[in-house]
Amino acid sequence: MFPKYIHRFFLVFFSTAIAFSLPISEFALSVGIISIIVNWILEGGFNDKLTTIKDNKALLWFLVIYFLSVAGLAFTSDFGWAIHDLRIKLPILFLPLVYSSTIPFTRKELVIVLFGLIAGVLVGSFVSMLVVFQIIPRPIHSSRDISLFISHIRFSLLVNLALSVSVYLFRCFSHELPRWAKGGALLLIVWLYVFILILQSLTGVVILALLTVWFLVWQIVKIRNVVYRFWAITFFVAAIFLFASYITNTISFYYSVESLPDDLSSSKTLNGRLYTNLLESTAVENGHFVNVYICEPELRKEWSRRSSIGYDSLVSTGYPVNLVLKRFLTSKGLRKDSVGVWSLSKKEIMAINNGVANVMEMNHYSLKWKIYRTIWELDSYKKDNNVGGFSFAQRFIFWKAAAEIFSSHWLTGVGTGDIKQAYADYYATHLPELKPEFRLRAHNQYLTMFVSDGILGGLLFLVALFYPFFLTKSGNNLLANAFMLIALVSMLDEDTLEVHVGVSFVAFFYAILILARNTHLAELPNDDKIKS
Repeated sequence: MFPKYIHRFFLVFFSTAIAFSLPISEFALSVGIISIIVNWILEGGFNDKLTTIKDNKALLWFLVIYFLSVAGLAFTSDFGWAIHDLRIKLPILFLPLVYSSTIPFTRKELVIVLFGLIAGVLVGSFVSMLVVFQIIPRPIHSSRDISLFISHIRFSLLVNLALSVSVYLFRCFSHELPRWAKGGALLLIVWLYVFILILQSLTGVVILALLTVWFLVWQIVKIRNVVYRFWAITFFVAAIFLFASYITNTISFYYSVESLPDDLSSSKTLNGRLYTNLLESTAVENGHFVNVYICEPELRKEWSRRSSIGYDSLVSTGYPVNLVLKRFLTSKGLRKDSVGVWSLSKKEIMAINNGVANVMEMNHYSLKWKIYRTIWELDSYKKDNNVGGFSFAQRFIFWKAAAEIFSSHWLTGVGTGDIKQAYADYYATHLPELKPEFRLRAHNQYLTMFVSDGILGGLLFLVALFYPFFLTKSGNNLLANAFMLIALVSMLDEDTLEVHVGVSFVAFFYAILILARNTHLAELPNDDKIKS
């Protein structure tokens, strides 16, 4: 319909729009994907495209992921949900077809598209910081609340990829950049690194740590000078030990518990009232017992003077104020009495009103608090099997549910459309006490595929995911490796391919970084070629 150079312009433009939209707009993302497909259709040349597609074994294997969902229709009774699932996964079908049957990006085109991702992530991160500083007013109960456009977990994946892209481009082009541009690139890398820590997605932080270790090992291996390599290895090992020590100290801090006097029966407040002490309770906050040194009359009376929210009211997290107050006072090492209540600052009173139960939580962006919170969730789950509202501990319930559903349908799976109902039936039968809002799916893409498609389908999914990567020899490319690490780790605790942003992220970057390199027309520039 248009000259080839016009179609090429649209390809690059809408590819950049997809990369830019992923972190900030699902609507714009959909428009970009549809535009890419329409441009590909209008471009014509289907005989050549079909030949290219048939010759691309990596592409054909990757498309198995989509056709597994199609095959799952044979075991489906709920076709409404099945059609929804097939629609969500359409990027896995169309984006690889488009990019694998089109001449791969040139060096300049690739850089433009990658800069689109960086720009989108920067916009998203700046908006998040406006929330942090309350320039955009929004209640912040946890760090996830600062991600306005998409899930903070999927946002962290895109930030990690943007960071990897920034390192990749700096590594490839640093010798071509003026000094001011190098400084700006380094600031960008530092900012993205810091922002992942601010975002506090556990998945994102784990991926960041893995990317850092992997990239440093990649670089150390290439050092030829024996002395430089020795010192690089020494600093690398020391950094790992320091980080491990930080985690170990945090765990030790959680499990270090105060020593109580042998006899608490006569202990009194400054006002002469006896404390209530439930010595059989093991609940602790920051090493202090929650259920000792409690004077309910003083707490109730003084709290009414300091807060407009009733002592027995529920906060936004669903817990009563009195419980949150006791835990907060305990976390500060204060006794639960009038003195303790009046020792709280106005900011701390507001935090308790908002459901903050530990003084450490007031710093939503503290890595120590994130680690502490994770240990607390696991400890609570271990002690009383409580997972309500605990995002990390809930995974154990979800994974157990997936394993038991799979064991009952191991051969064929439950089908593409019946997976939602299968989980609903499981929770109704095995965990009726679990609140409806916590009755979720596996939060593990690998388990989800085995549950929906059975043993053969699950194994085919793994082959379709990994084999194209090795078939195209993408392991030699730093950026392709970084993308695969991010995608694969994300699937361990998220159903990445079950939501629009997640499936588009995987389909788009798998297509342009891995599958398009396997065409007979040309290759995406690898690390060596991009420098030439």
